[in-house]
Amino acid sequence: MDLPLPLLLAITVFFWLLAQAWALIVFWAEGRATRPSPPSPPDAAEEKEKRNP
Repeated sequence: MDLPLPLLLAITVFFWLLAQAWALIVFWAEGRATRPSPPSPPDAAEEKEKRNP
């Protein structure tokens, strides 16, 4: 199975681009999954207690 050089180069570039895209998706997903969650809004009961001690 002797493939022509341009086809081999095209396959190589395709898989290289695919690997780069996969790495970017993984880094984005890891960053999204590990970032701290925003603070939750205060409860209505907590707010009432703060206003009327």
